[in-house]
Amino acid sequence: MSRPSSDNRSRSCKAAGKWLQERLTALLLVPLTLWFACFLVRLPASHLSDLLEWLGSPTHSLPFLGFMLVSTYHAWLGLRSVMIDYVQAPTLRQLGLFAIAGLLGGAMATSAIAIFVLSHTD
Repeated sequence: MSRPSSDNRSRSCKAAGKWLQERLTALLLVPLTLWFACFLVRLPASHLSDLLEWLGSPTHSLPFLGFMLVSTYHAWLGLRSVMIDYVQAPTLRQLGLFAIAGLLGGAMATSAIAIFVLSHTD
């Protein structure tokens, strides 16, 4: 029986690391999603001024930003795995990964800027 090459071991260690990151971000998303769901349940009765006041508080804006960061990173890990596993053409795979990273990065940047602007309005 032959021993696996160091290249194969390196690939499997990276894959195990990504697998673990997917599970950890999923665990982090459980309390953040419950917190966000509670926020959404109270939202219809609120006015815009209430929303701005709520988001202006660091006790709410920081968890919301954490929710956005963790969910975006979790989405990146999952979509990256799908692209690597199912898209065979290397050029198309790289283009797909680039497009996904751009979309998710843009969404995260937009969310972070919006949270910052909304939390600093008077």
